[in-house]
Amino acid sequence: MRPDLPRRPAAADRLSGWQAGLREPGLPAGPVVHGDFTPAGGTEVAERLLVEDSSVDGIFAASDLMARGAIMALQASGRSVPGDVAVVGFDDHLAAPGELPLTTINQPTVEMAAQAGRLLLADIEDPGTSRDPLIFPARLVVRASSVPQPD
Repeated sequence: MRPDLPRRPAAADRLSGWQAGLREPGLPAGPVVHGDFTPAGGTEVAERLLVEDSSVDGIFAASDLMARGAIMALQASGRSVPGDVAVVGFDDHLAAPGELPLTTINQPTVEMAAQAGRLLLADIEDPGTSRDPLIFPARLVVRASSVPQPD
């Protein structure tokens, strides 16, 4: 576990986005457990969460790799995904393969990379110029880890 994760911009932004998404329809936020953005981090966080609250019916992981680790922990505990617990990741990351297609938050990575290149060139041409943070739209990609599949 890394205690600095909540202060990292990506972790903080994903957490605040999750909280805002729940607040909008008036849903309560569940427990928040921080961990590394890795499969091992996801496994550790899911195991801790299951000890704290065995009635968990959904996990929103801050990365797809964490979501894969959470799925492993859930299955090892005898829970089915998505039957008992729905799991959603973040990144739509190709490095997070698994047998169960993962519901995830997709980011426009090509657009983000292109904009990063433009900003780098602008900084080379005009060093020291202050730039506003960029926020890119994300979209939910629903797959089998959050939707019970027909028999």
